[in-house]
Amino acid sequence: MIPAVALLVTLLAVNSVAGRHAAEVSLSIDTCPSLPRDEIVRLVALDLGAPVLPPDSAGPQATRVGVVCDGSRIVLTISDPQTAKDLKRSMALTARTENVTARMVALAISELVIASWVELTPGEASAPTKGGNTRALDPRRATPEATDRQLAAEPSTSYVLVLAQATGPFSGVGLGWGGGFRIGWASGRSWVNAGPSDITGHPAIDLDLTGSWTEVGSSLGTVHVSMWSASPRLSFRLRRGRAWFDLGGGGRFGLARLVAAPLDPLGTRGGTLAATWAGPTGYVGAGLRLGPVLMAIGVEAGHVLRGVAGLVDDGTPISISGQWVSGCVALGWGS
Repeated sequence: MIPAVALLVTLLAVNSVAGRHAAEVSLSIDTCPSLPRDEIVRLVALDLGAPVLPPDSAGPQATRVGVVCDGSRIVLTISDPQTAKDLKRSMALTARTENVTARMVALAISELVIASWVELTPGEASAPTKGGNTRALDPRRATPEATDRQLAAEPSTSYVLVLAQATGPFSGVGLGWGGGFRIGWASGRSWVNAGPSDITGHPAIDLDLTGSWTEVGSSLGTVHVSMWSASPRLSFRLRRGRAWFDLGGGGRFGLARLVAAPLDPLGTRGGTLAATWAGPTGYVGAGLRLGPVLMAIGVEAGHVLRGVAGLVDDGTPISISGQWVSGCVALGWGS
């Protein structure tokens, strides 16, 4: 009972796929005098729903089947020009009735032909040629250029990081220490296909919200410098496994506040200056994901286009201007 059910299921699958494929089958049975050729041809044609012809009568696009007997073993070969697929199977036959032998050989041939034909999906309809034969598009024959244009898709990620950073020196300010937050998103759509090294390239967007503080001393007192800023940035992210490397750029803009604290409040007047500053930035960084936990380091460099300058009577220059470099370490959580 079980073999009969298995045979029925196989035949249904064979007919389902064969119904979508109108190619001819060329069948050659050599050195097999004990095999009933006519019965095998009839059964294969019935299974596949396609004409089964001798090799000299089949067209050039026909799926070619060869049956060769070697003692008690039968070797089946399949060559399909439409899928560029070659298959081979060897089977041993014990003493059976002629009808059972024909059924087993025909079923083995049908299974091999279907194994080749299943690559031709319903959307790849066969196109008739002048000779009345059919040829089908083979998905494995896509050009390298077409393959390169297929972008790999992965889940997009979002994250929030806490930053600690050092920023400076600007002009006449020196190194400031601070921190803040980074909100980021990386696309799951890859700009670079995964290769043997499994490296993919993705666009990423980050927004840093940071503050830093420092003090500048002079003969008249101390100037407390505080800076708050935001930096939107677009990056190209190379990712391999749990690690990534960022290369990007953007801009930083914010508010600087200079507060003077004189050594002698009675003899020296102190003041406060607050103004905006801004400039373009470049960024390189790297990170590592350990489950939902993210760790990152990075270096930002920029040039102030709009600065803030403070005047001190003893000639000490205090200004947010010139170039700056900022290094950061970050720890956070990502989806």
